[in-house]
Amino acid sequence: MSRRAWLWLFAVLVFVSLCFVNAIGNGFTNWDDPLYVTDNDLIRGLSASHIKAISSSFLVGNYHPLTVLSLALDYRLFGLSSSGFHFTNILIHIANTALVYGVVRLLCRNHQIAILTALLFGIHPMHVESISWISERKDVLYVFFYLSALAVYLLPSQAHGIRGKYYVASILLFLCALLSKGQAVTLPVVFLLVDYAKQRPMSSRLLLEKGPFLALSLLFGVIAVVAQKNTGAIPDMPTFSLVERCLFAFCNVLLYVAKLVAPLKLSAFYPYPEKLSWQVYCALCVAGLIVLTVCWRIVRSANRFLIFGSGFFVINIMLLLQVLPVGVSMIAERYTYLSSLGLFFLVAYGVVHISNRTSLGGSSLRLCLIGGFAAYAAWLSYTTVQRNKVWQSSESLWSDVLLQFPRVPVAYLNRGSYYQIEGQLDKALADFNVGLALNPDHYDILTNRCDVFRLLGEYDRSLDDCSRVIEKMQDHTVAYTNRGITYSMIGRIDEAMADFERAIALEPNNPKLYSNRGNLYDMSGMFDAAIEDYSHAISLRPDYLTAYFNRAKTKIRKGDLAGAIPDFDVSIKSPELAADSYFYRSQAHKITGNYSQALSDAESAQRLGRRVDSQYLKHLAGR
Repeated sequence: MSRRAWLWLFAVLVFVSLCFVNAIGNGFTNWDDPLYVTDNDLIRGLSASHIKAISSSFLVGNYHPLTVLSLALDYRLFGLSSSGFHFTNILIHIANTALVYGVVRLLCRNHQIAILTALLFGIHPMHVESISWISERKDVLYVFFYLSALAVYLLPSQAHGIRGKYYVASILLFLCALLSKGQAVTLPVVFLLVDYAKQRPMSSRLLLEKGPFLALSLLFGVIAVVAQKNTGAIPDMPTFSLVERCLFAFCNVLLYVAKLVAPLKLSAFYPYPEKLSWQVYCALCVAGLIVLTVCWRIVRSANRFLIFGSGFFVINIMLLLQVLPVGVSMIAERYTYLSSLGLFFLVAYGVVHISNRTSLGGSSLRLCLIGGFAAYAAWLSYTTVQRNKVWQSSESLWSDVLLQFPRVPVAYLNRGSYYQIEGQLDKALADFNVGLALNPDHYDILTNRCDVFRLLGEYDRSLDDCSRVIEKMQDHTVAYTNRGITYSMIGRIDEAMADFERAIALEPNNPKLYSNRGNLYDMSGMFDAAIEDYSHAISLRPDYLTAYFNRAKTKIRKGDLAGAIPDFDVSIKSPELAADSYFYRSQAHKITGNYSQALSDAESAQRLGRRVDSQYLKHLAGR
């Protein structure tokens, strides 16, 4: 590579960095981020036991231990600072952009096509979901290993395929891609597409060398099916016939292409149509015919690079067209993160090919083409910067979805959940009510509204909501937990205990459930049982600071002041619990006669915003 080529690549990578730098300030969202990061015990250590658990666990219906391990490394480095996780995602995306350049350069030996493809890949707003959504670490990570394997496959100069150390390296990189996300199973087919584009003579040896790759694809395909089955069915999944799903697949291909060419009205969620009229059927049929016609024309062209670009796109989007439904969203922008490379290659190939045809207008045409492409790239980058802002919080994310699609119950559920956590109960209740008006049997919304009614003091309505859920879904742990909390608040202790025990039976390794039952034991004066439950919660999750705080308060009530102080020493590390921990520890030190430490703790509690009686402070200062 020449120095000029390196400078162009460096400039593209810097530009990509600028397009995504504003995402570093974004927070976590409530869309899978709790499952992957904030509430995920798997990432809270890098010990042998943690790595073993990561290697044997399915998470959110996926087997991707390498992704979870990368999140664990981020947690070790950054704790629960969302900026660190965003920074890593962006860093991997920049590396992927460089790999796109390398793969295309090795494929077609053309710097201009490679640099334009890398630029489009790096700045496109359809990729924001894969980068600015922390939970999509699996996307950027698997593509890193996927492209690395592809680059290694293209490195050898042999005309008849890959040999020796390159072969071993490509298998290992492919395995890493599969361990990051099962979607990498398409790589062996892409290898065959590369062979065609590189005009390698087809032979039995060329086919046999793909054997280990195909075996790994089949193995991880089976694992993916098992992982999906373990998640259970999705209650509000739309039901369509096979014919309808095939028509949707054709339509989805056109939607993906249209949004990659003109990324307008982007959304984190694209719902299925609520009903299919004859007009929709006709539109889907026309879409299908267009897709088939375009594919046929490309095949007939016999241009190996056109076939490579379109083939790469189709191969990598094919499993995600919802013929076999994998979610409640019709399309998803993250599904284009890898597949879009094929279309961007076609665009770059076309731009360079036309600009080099001087007979069609010479330098004037080239200037117009360059100017048009520059304007297009500027628009894409601006849109990307704006889309990053959408992922700033759960509120901004789901408000943007509702701006595009105002009849999506899951958007009202998730935005309402955000308001609920932030204490904006009126807004939460309003969102839950709208969501239930759209889908009266949405059990997650009912469960959350139950909790809001409890906080508002409307206990009967709270019990009604959770009982509705439990009547239909007898294994809904959260519904039992929320109803149990409501029962405990109105003094129906036996019923609360029954709900908590049912929840624990459903999820025996959930530390929060033991902490809830410990609270009930504490309310009932059963201090030893409460301490036992809090201790068990801590054994399940050693950094569960709320359990330390609750156990310390129970020890104070039991009279074990010496035992309470070390627990408060731990719970002080929680920003949410620090003020109360200082205050209660101050009282424990006061009772034990350590007045100077009691005063210091009381002043710390006051600085953190807890109200401390002035007479209490004067009393401590005077001792």
